Amino acid sequence: YNRRCYWRWLAMAAIEGGGWMSDYDLFPLSLSAEKGQEIAEDPSFKSFALHVPCLLHASREEWDRVIHRMIELLPNPEDTEGILDLTDMLS
Repeated sequence: YNRRCYWRWLAMAAIEGGGWMSDYDLFPLSLSAEKGQEIAEDPSFKSFALHVPCLLHASREEWDRVIHRMIELLPNPEDTEGILDLTDMLS
C-alpha cells in the first residue's frame, strides 16, 4: 500500500501540466468549482490537509521537485534494521 502511495506522486510528476491529486475517499464539499479553478491557475505546490496528503495541486514541475525531495529523504535500507514502514505521510 505505502509503495503505491509514492507511485501516485511519480504519476503526477509525469502528467503534462500537473494537476490535482486526491484520495479516492475525499469529498471537498467546501471547494467550489470557481475556487478550484482559481487554485489551479497557481502553479505552486499546495496541500489542503495537515499531514495526510489527501488533496493536493501543483504544476508538473512542482510535482517533480517535491517527489525528488521525498526520494532524497528516504532512509538508506543499509542503515535501517528490519522492515521499514515507509509512507508518504511522513515525507
